[in-house]
Amino acid sequence: MSFEEKLKLINTFDGMIRKRVRGNAVNYAAKLGISRSAFFRLLDCMRSEFNIPIIYKPEIQCYGYAKDGMMFVGFISSDILPLESLKKINGGNVRENSLCLFLVVPTGGTTKKYI
Repeated sequence: MSFEEKLKLINTFDGMIRKRVRGNAVNYAAKLGISRSAFFRLLDCMRSEFNIPIIYKPEIQCYGYAKDGMMFVGFISSDILPLESLKKINGGNVRENSLCLFLVVPTGGTTKKYI
């Protein structure tokens, strides 16, 4: 699976989480058009590579985020937001050549748009 294909799946899965789509791993995998094992690999990637706090909520039978927040995959120039500030973002993963963030937003709060 290419990086672009993986990002599309992650974006689709994020949309499913925000819409509170119900189901188990098999249902989610079918809706994403991938196998159950590929779905679990995607979950593992999102948790380990992107540091996104995804959990399964059995009481409502859906996946969700352990914290209020939003997923962001992209590039923010250090001219807009200094690298030291980026390192302080809760859940951020700053590497030398890439940036992947899970931004935590307080319930009822607003996000500051940098781009």
